Amino acid sequence: MFNVLPNLPEKVLPTKVRSAISTQEALEWFNRVAEPLRKSIADNNYLVANRFTTADIVTGGVLLWAKKLGMLSDSDSLSEYLNNLMQRPAFRSADEDFYAKIAPLV
Repeated sequence: MFNVLPNLPEKVLPTKVRSAISTQEALEWFNRVAEPLRKSIADNNYLVANRFTTADIVTGGVLLWAKKLGMLSDSDSLSEYLNNLMQRPAFRSADEDFYAKIAPLV
């Protein structure tokens, strides 16, 4: 995406602001905003009526990036949720080549 829209990172979070936020602060923020999600999946496999929906697809995509960025530990309940989503046959067949390259990171 950044090849297509090279100025996107600067528009989303300007360098001055980006450098003012430490890695620790970003991780603390992520954990704080992810807490309601952790509570939602505590007793459920999926987000809406415990059925697989678009909400799981979108949330899974965000969590996949969070995992790649090192924001989710393997022991985090969100990692387990993400791993369960990644085991779905449609996920595996969506783009096998792309996800095969990501799978070792997750």
